[in-house]
Amino acid sequence: MIQGNTGIKNFFIKSATVLLILVATDQALGFLLRQIYSKQVAGDYSRATYTIDSVKTAALVFGSSRASHHYVPEVFEDELKKSFYNTGRDGCGLFYNYATFKSVIKRYSPQVIIFDFAPDELLYIKDDYDRLASLLPYYKNHSEIRDMVYLRGAFEKYKLYSATYPFNSQLVSLITGKLKLSNDEGLKRKGYLPLYKKMKSGTANNFLKGSLNAIDSNKVKVLNEIASTCRQKNIQLIFICSPIFSNAENNDANRQINEVAKKYEINYWNFSTDTAFDNHRELFQDNGHLNDSGAHIFSQIIAAKIVQLPKEKTYSKPN
Repeated sequence: MIQGNTGIKNFFIKSATVLLILVATDQALGFLLRQIYSKQVAGDYSRATYTIDSVKTAALVFGSSRASHHYVPEVFEDELKKSFYNTGRDGCGLFYNYATFKSVIKRYSPQVIIFDFAPDELLYIKDDYDRLASLLPYYKNHSEIRDMVYLRGAFEKYKLYSATYPFNSQLVSLITGKLKLSNDEGLKRKGYLPLYKKMKSGTANNFLKGSLNAIDSNKVKVLNEIASTCRQKNIQLIFICSPIFSNAENNDANRQINEVAKKYEINYWNFSTDTAFDNHRELFQDNGHLNDSGAHIFSQIIAAKIVQLPKEKTYSKPN
C-alpha cells in the first residue's frame, strides 16, 4: 500500500513539474513575442499599435482595405486644413474598427471621424469574428477592447491566460515587420496604402451576388454605439460606402445604415453605385478597390463635401 501511495505521489510531482515547465515556457516565450510586437517598425502591427496608442490627428478614417486604399491623407489635409490619419487595416471589418475606435476615443476626441463600409459590412460573416484575433495582442493592456475579443467565443478569456496565444501564427509577420521587410508605404503616407495597377479587361464579379446572409445584430449594435459616442463627444461623424467597380446595392444593409444615420443625424454618403466610378476600369485595381488615381479623385470629392458641412451642429434628441 505504501509503494502504491509513493507511485501516485511521484506521478503528481512529475505532472506538476511538467505543468510548471510548460507554464514557465509559455510565459517566457509570450514575453519575448510581446517585446517583438511592441517594437514593430513596419506593417499592419506597427500601424495598428500607432492607431491604438498614439495617433492624435484632428481627422481619422476607420475601415478595412477599402479604407486603407481609398483615403489619401495629404488630399484631406490640403482641403480641410486639419491633420489626418488613415487607420484602415486590410481584412479587418466593423468589429475590429469599433475596438480601435474605442481605444482612440479613450485618449482624445478627434474633430472628424469617417467610417468606411463595404456593401456587405452589416451581414453576418463568420470570418469577421475569427479576424478579431488581430486584437489579441492588445487584450492585456486595453480593457476597452475586451468586449470585442469575447465575440470570438465563450472560452476566449480563458485561452488568454496563455501568454503565447495572442501571437499564434504571427511569427513570420512579426519578424518581417521588425526587419522592415514589408515595404510598408503606410509609414510615410500616414496609413494610406496606395494601389497602382489598373483593372484588366473583363467583367468584375459582384461579391454580393447570391448572398443569403442575414443582417448581424451585433454589428447593428456596434454601429449605434459608434454614433452615440460621437454624438456625446460632439465629433463630426460621417458614414461612407466608397466606390466599387460593379456592384448591386445591398438594400437590407443600406437600410440599416440609413436608419442609424437618420437617428443620430449623421451624413451617410453611398458611392457604391456612383456613376462617376461605376465601371470605370482606369480608376480601380480590382472590383472592390480604387487604385491610387481613383483614390485621389475620391478623396478630393469627400474632402470637398466635408468642407461644406456646418462647422457647428446642435443635435436634437435621438428618436
